[in-house]
Amino acid sequence: MKKAILTGLLVCTALLAFIPAACTSNKSSSATSTSSAAINPGTQQSINQMKAALGAMPKLNTGDKIGVLLITLANPFWVTMQKDYQALADTFGVKIDIYAAPTENDDQAQLNTLESMTAQNYKAIIFTPINQSNLIPGIVMANKKGIYMIDSGPSEDATSLTNAGGHVDAWININFAIQGQLAAQDIVKKLGTAGGKVVVIQGIPGAGQSDARTQGAENVFNSSPNIKVLPHQAGNWDRPTALTITQNLLQANPDLKAIYCCNDDMAMGALAALAAAGNKNVLVYGADFIQEASDAIAGGTMAGTTTFSEAALAQGGVIAALKLIQGMKDIPKGEVDLPIALITKDNLQQYVGFN
Repeated sequence: MKKAILTGLLVCTALLAFIPAACTSNKSSSATSTSSAAINPGTQQSINQMKAALGAMPKLNTGDKIGVLLITLANPFWVTMQKDYQALADTFGVKIDIYAAPTENDDQAQLNTLESMTAQNYKAIIFTPINQSNLIPGIVMANKKGIYMIDSGPSEDATSLTNAGGHVDAWININFAIQGQLAAQDIVKKLGTAGGKVVVIQGIPGAGQSDARTQGAENVFNSSPNIKVLPHQAGNWDRPTALTITQNLLQANPDLKAIYCCNDDMAMGALAALAAAGNKNVLVYGADFIQEASDAIAGGTMAGTTTFSEAALAQGGVIAALKLIQGMKDIPKGEVDLPIALITKDNLQQYVGFN
């Protein structure tokens, strides 16, 4: 469903040998088209809010060299982020190189990549850490070389980073807890007074977006008198792991009513386990709004997902990088109030083309 919103030449970049970053997507062609089709109104609203939060725009077409470190390109969500950054390279007139770890949980490879990036003469590096501590040594290394560091997503542990002698120059984050809250509220509403057993399949424990989404959902569940919350399970952002977890949950809790997965990839694993068991009674929710989730919602097998604009988040990172390079210091460090949407079958058509 999502599509890149900015037209322009997608620039494939030379990456480190162990970083697979091709200019292709796991989403359907309709989801990643960079045609001149109108931008989804929700996407445009998010972009406008991001720009407003960042204040005065920097000069464009400077040719500055910026590095971007994503989590992994093994997940369609990050492939879309890659495309958004690549489109911005042409639109903003800068050079952007994209790097990523091989998998969602390879925190050492991500650190190794960041440390290698510090030798590539980048004026700024935009990064999303796998967890709250894995990139700290690389951030310190970049600080010593005078590279501006922009955290786009969950933050590092502030105390550990300070104790290591490091700092970030800008932090642009989303309130991930709201994603969990929205999904949980819809689950509670759908289960009604009958309530029942629910569970959260979280991502990697300690990852900021995973912990926030889990806490947001469980806060809602725990405040609902008819809901029994089972202990959350660590799915590690992995589809097969979520499948196995769901199989075990169904065996131990045949009366399970709902599963909230902290990303859509794990939700696909949960759906596969339910399909194999012939169980159509469990509500499944996710986060990220990848193409498979959109298809599953349209087909009635998945109840819902939550999302925010990746395009707006990418713009925020690049704008912050350029402002720092140009000596503009009026940059917020914290959450940007971007709209976060709950998408179900009832409003799915509204989000055609949302990115």
